[in-house]
Amino acid sequence: MQQSVVPLRRTWQLRLRWLGYGGLLVAVALIAGLARYHIGESRPAPANPDQALVDAVEAAVSGAADEAQLAALYAPAAILRDTVVEETSIGLPAIEERIARLAGLDFMSIAVSAPFRHGDLVLWFEKHGTRRRPSYPGLIVVKLDPSDGRILHQWVYSAPQWMDPTP
Repeated sequence: MQQSVVPLRRTWQLRLRWLGYGGLLVAVALIAGLARYHIGESRPAPANPDQALVDAVEAAVSGAADEAQLAALYAPAAILRDTVVEETSIGLPAIEERIARLAGLDFMSIAVSAPFRHGDLVLWFEKHGTRRRPSYPGLIVVKLDPSDGRILHQWVYSAPQWMDPTP
């Protein structure tokens, strides 16, 4: 059996060549990762389908909705429980009266988080108060009618200052 002699210099050249291929592969992977990161950063966030509901509720409570818009938003037998002022409004006429009264007080409500959904419940954080100073954090929870998407029940809670999601 005869052994072939491979010069040491040639072996190192092969190792350096494979090391070059490995380095090239790592560089391509880094460039692809950076490209994916920058593309992901520039892509808009997916639209939340419940955001339209939040916008409509916040506009209605802030006095920017008429009776037809409220009827499209709330079921006829809807219940609105405000635990902040310990007030319950039962039925669409009572809710309309409450919203009209709040509009006379220059009341304003602003959503400060994206809505979260769990089944037929949707919740979000808000700040409410007067138009000059909406500064009290709150949590809004609504239960929707699965057949038509209108609000059956709405709860308004006061959130502690440390839970305020805005800076």
